[in-house]
Amino acid sequence: MTNNLKHTTEGNTLILERVFDAPRDLVYKCFTDQEIIKEWWIPGPGWTVPVSKMDLKVGGTWHYMMKGPDDGSEWANMESWGIATYKEIDPPRKLVYEDSFSDESGEINQDMPTSSTVIEFNDDGAKTSIRAITTYAKESDLQQVIQMGMVEGVTATYNNLDIVLEKLQQD
Repeated sequence: MTNNLKHTTEGNTLILERVFDAPRDLVYKCFTDQEIIKEWWIPGPGWTVPVSKMDLKVGGTWHYMMKGPDDGSEWANMESWGIATYKEIDPPRKLVYEDSFSDESGEINQDMPTSSTVIEFNDDGAKTSIRAITTYAKESDLQQVIQMGMVEGVTATYNNLDIVLEKLQQD
């Protein structure tokens, strides 16, 4: 089932909300398992996540790379590196992390915006609602990532997560 992603902005903050047809423990696991996340953390067809190294503890990091499709498009073979540092972990209710663009070694790209995100996983019986609150230093930083296609990218990744959740519940 594909649900619409609700998104609102308030100054320098982006709020994303979405419901998934899966129990909270499973949805949380999909966000915190370095192998499962490779299956859905992609912004479009042909993209892959060849690197996903997750140290799920407060102060630990998730260093990842999304690679564009090998199709001759404007995104062909593009590498987008990121690193998230976990600030709070409350399984299966909440994840708090700081997320930055980085390079292959994990060095933060100071020319790109850094954000702070709180993801709340709410148990709705057989469903899980997610509320992600992402705050940037400045409203212009938020506008920059919106112009880069962040909302469309999250919509695509969450649609991919629907497929992964369905598969995991059938296994």
